[in-house]
Amino acid sequence: MLRIAPEIELRPGTSPSKYTQNAYPGQHKVHFYNMPGLDGQTVPRRYSLTQGRSMLEFYILLSPILAMYREEPTPMKRFFTHAIAAWTLIGAGLAGVTTRPVAAANEAFRQADHSLSEALAKGDKKAAAALLDDNFQWVDANGKMHTRAQVLENLAPLAADNEGAMDVRTLDLLGQAERVLGIHHNERFAHLWVKRPAGWQAILFLNIPIPEEREEPGVVPKPPTDPNADCDNPCRTLPFKPENAAQQGAMEAWFHLKTAEWHPDPVDWEAHADANHETISPRDDLRKLDHVVQLAQQRKVYGEKGADPGQPVMSMRMYDVGNVVIQECLQGPKGATKPTTFVTRVFVNRGDGWKITLSAATNIK
Repeated sequence: MLRIAPEIELRPGTSPSKYTQNAYPGQHKVHFYNMPGLDGQTVPRRYSLTQGRSMLEFYILLSPILAMYREEPTPMKRFFTHAIAAWTLIGAGLAGVTTRPVAAANEAFRQADHSLSEALAKGDKKAAAALLDDNFQWVDANGKMHTRAQVLENLAPLAADNEGAMDVRTLDLLGQAERVLGIHHNERFAHLWVKRPAGWQAILFLNIPIPEEREEPGVVPKPPTDPNADCDNPCRTLPFKPENAAQQGAMEAWFHLKTAEWHPDPVDWEAHADANHETISPRDDLRKLDHVVQLAQQRKVYGEKGADPGQPVMSMRMYDVGNVVIQECLQGPKGATKPTTFVTRVFVNRGDGWKITLSAATNIK
């Protein structure tokens, strides 16, 4: 096992070549390309989703930030100075922990996860029911939503879908929820679990198609289609009323994030994103640093109005467990009568305010 962050563990699945071939049909070669290094020299960087990021890759990711830092005015310079320092410290920490054994994860959660897999495989509806939250949903890669009742009526489809997981990464969220990401059936998946009084229960299984093509880092982002477009929903209002302070805090954090994406602001976006944040969609996969770099590029190239508004939210639900809030949204283009996207987001408050730690979406076909 390899630990790459204080609360994330990687469990090796298959070899990189086999994983890449399975996950990217027709695109299974590992590509190398050049980017400027910290010392001004050109260095190769390997594009690989499977192996996390080596120390070399962390430093190379900082290269575009350094390039922009040299040209940005004072406020942005301060942000980049802090970001570079923070990520350099993280990198130094990574260098020290990658060879040490991973501490034992939440054994109660592990047992629940194992027990659900067994129940599904055996078709044991009673055992499965005890491990599925009342609000459980399974959303497949086509955006089809299966309720808890529908899943329990016929366990076979979910049992088949739950097989063959590899490159599984589990993130413990304050002992109150678990975020599980991985690959199966040439699709990515996000599984969310919550700790209830009765024990650990699954609340969401979501499948996300793997992008057929990915843009290489450093590519200039696309310009906004309408720089003067407004962003009321989802930047200022939502068709949802928070039920408590936790949901209100998570929603306010999301307003900051969406506004910082609409009018690219890497400073504010970074302040409202957890260190372990990942964005997963049919278009791309972005870690926190990737997202910050992208926003900085948009701001540099297109200015304050450098991006389009996010898709309006058509309906929304929130579930809170202690200092963790799970959001589920149906979204669609402005003026649409039917949703085109299912999105789940997870927010956590570690004592320094509400921050996003997952955004996972799939298209509804």
